[in-house]
Amino acid sequence: MYIQRISASGTRRKIINAAVVAAVLFFSYGNTCAETLNIGILKNDFFKSPEELRRFAAYVQQQNKYTGYKIIESDSPQGFAETISEKRVQLAFISVYPAVLMQKYLGKAPDMIVSTHDTIYIKSCIFVLKDSPVKWVSDLKDKTIAFPSRHSTGGYYLPVEYVEKVVGTGHFKELFPDKWDDVFTQVYLKKADAGATQYTDYEDVLPPLYRSVFRTVAETESIPGLFLYIRSGKEKKKLIRSVLSFSSDRKTGESVINGFSPVDFDWKTLYKSVTVR
Repeated sequence: MYIQRISASGTRRKIINAAVVAAVLFFSYGNTCAETLNIGILKNDFFKSPEELRRFAAYVQQQNKYTGYKIIESDSPQGFAETISEKRVQLAFISVYPAVLMQKYLGKAPDMIVSTHDTIYIKSCIFVLKDSPVKWVSDLKDKTIAFPSRHSTGGYYLPVEYVEKVVGTGHFKELFPDKWDDVFTQVYLKKADAGATQYTDYEDVLPPLYRSVFRTVAETESIPGLFLYIRSGKEKKKLIRSVLSFSSDRKTGESVINGFSPVDFDWKTLYKSVTVR
């Protein structure tokens, strides 16, 4: 009888429907506010550790009234791309290779990407011992190259693409040490004919002992290295505001994140050096 009465009365039906919609909106809003802030990063990429992001995560959480925050670390570019495309994170620090995967699988660019102002660019270098017979990249055909990480844009994907353009796919062997900075040791001990790493690591991390024994064979072009994905939805504008305010907030002290600006990407031009493997 109760259902029949509601059905018989158009006015009552409208009132009930309006109440249901209001309740849904209310609880949806409550759930959004009670949501945990999830930030994604790719393991061994630009940020070596989640610890580097904790102050940033805590600030964005507080500004947007999330109940807490979680930094989700992924081991593979493909898994990272899938996590973002399934909207399981609100923010994600994304580098070139995951971005290309997203472009491939989604058929479009991510909803929102901003880049750092401080010109964080990635460039790779390929190095050998000074007395090595390797003079050109073409000499690396059928040779062993050491890479710091299988998941690094500057330490793997960029130099591999560069070498493959010269010697062909599958015409060199890959060696991965247990620790990313052991790439220098592998070449020094002649377990690898050459090494490839991000240029800043070669310049800044290379131990003094090795500075006089290595020489570079080639350097790749520089490409933008770090972007921040921001999930679409009603919280996007607030997230952007809090990211920008963190950059200039003096109370937080220094940060690895120095500021962001929106960019419109010409993806084909920006990632012309990178091929999805």
